[in-house]
Amino acid sequence: MPQPQPPEQDPEPFAGLLPGMDEEEAAITVGLGLLARKAAAFEYTLHGLAANLRAEPRAYAYKGSRDSARDHIDACLVGLANGNSFPASSEVALAHDLEMARAHLDERNRFIHGRWVYDSERQSWLTIKASRAKDAKRPEIEYATSEDVWGLAAEFGRLDLKLAAWDATYFGVPGVSEDGEFDRASVKRL
Repeated sequence: MPQPQPPEQDPEPFAGLLPGMDEEEAAITVGLGLLARKAAAFEYTLHGLAANLRAEPRAYAYKGSRDSARDHIDACLVGLANGNSFPASSEVALAHDLEMARAHLDERNRFIHGRWVYDSERQSWLTIKASRAKDAKRPEIEYATSEDVWGLAAEFGRLDLKLAAWDATYFGVPGVSEDGEFDRASVKRL
């Protein structure tokens, strides 16, 4: 009696993701999914930090709770400027992280909401996106690679951890870390 055989494994995990897709396009496609996840996690943490800096008792119950990520960054910067429990050096560092996040959100929007087009002359990909500038007469057109997408996803992961650490340090509650040590934990009050 013949034994069932496991299906053959494709030696290239991304090859053939979609018919006609090459490795770079597959890496961009998978990277865009990871970027969307990492940016969403960052926005979730940012929203909690904005609520804490506004001294809101519940993160989803105040007027600005459904604002955009850019609005939450603005709210955090206003909260820092209005005085809080942050030492001056921490205020500067957090403001820097927030401004960096703003630039990354613009790049994320270009990658996620832009049109990806393959330039066969240059053998590379470019994105086409409407410009945010009020006087813009042309779209933003920039070349991009899978490394750009994956790097931005990693940067959102790093910023998410940094904002969670800021939130835990200044607004957190006592908790227990994964190794059983007592530590402060970032909490988003629903």
